[in-house]
Amino acid sequence: MTSRREFLLGGAALLATVGSTTDVVARESVAAIGAVYATKSKLLLRMHIPDHDGELDQVHIGPGESMMRVPIEVFRSGNHLVVQDFIGKPTISGVCEVIHKETGEVINRIVADPELYSDPDGHYVVLVDETV
Repeated sequence: MTSRREFLLGGAALLATVGSTTDVVARESVAAIGAVYATKSKLLLRMHIPDHDGELDQVHIGPGESMMRVPIEVFRSGNHLVVQDFIGKPTISGVCEVIHKETGEVINRIVADPELYSDPDGHYVVLVDETV
């Protein structure tokens, strides 16, 4: 009987069949992930987990953003908090409220750097917790 196993390599789950001719799953090893963060506040904004290292050279970095290559071992040792620690302590928590532009009602809570993020519908984004 053939069993199935999932492997997490480079952030993509591969389904390999164990015990048959598909035992060996050829895949380029990944040395790092791309951690995109707000340059000024150091708040982690997103992580790019590539299939191969060359993909990190094609990651879009917006105005006010920077990218750090974080060793894959660091990423695998924990979660986004480990990656944030690798980047450095952010100066803000990023906890924001989205305020309706007409009613003034809080319509959402998000984590963002309000200096870089603007609501696509034109609502106000206000940092409500500056502690980290």
